[in-house]
Amino acid sequence: MANGEPLARAAAAFGAAARRLQEARRAASLGRHDPAAFDTALAAYRQAATAMQQARQEARGAAPPPTGAASPPPDPLAVFRRAFEADALFEPTARLRFVKWLVTTGRLSDER
Repeated sequence: MANGEPLARAAAAFGAAARRLQEARRAASLGRHDPAAFDTALAAYRQAATAMQQARQEARGAAPPPTGAASPPPDPLAVFRRAFEADALFEPTARLRFVKWLVTTGRLSDER
């Protein structure tokens, strides 16, 4: 088995799955929507995309990503603090100050 053969097979399967999904999308846009066929095409596309990614990683010699539990969600309070600190460091430019002046004096508005 050649080194690039699994990658080539995965690429061919991905291309075929992408074509089937595109055909299902086109049929849906033309009013001939078949939900079961679309779901099947979408599932095949996702599976082929995953197989393609794994084949690329194996071809590069990288370890596949872990499929275990996802990392815990970040602490909402910590996210808020980081956003607040980033906001405090914001320094408006001269252009933004000018636009603010235009809006507050009524020279620039949403009305036409």
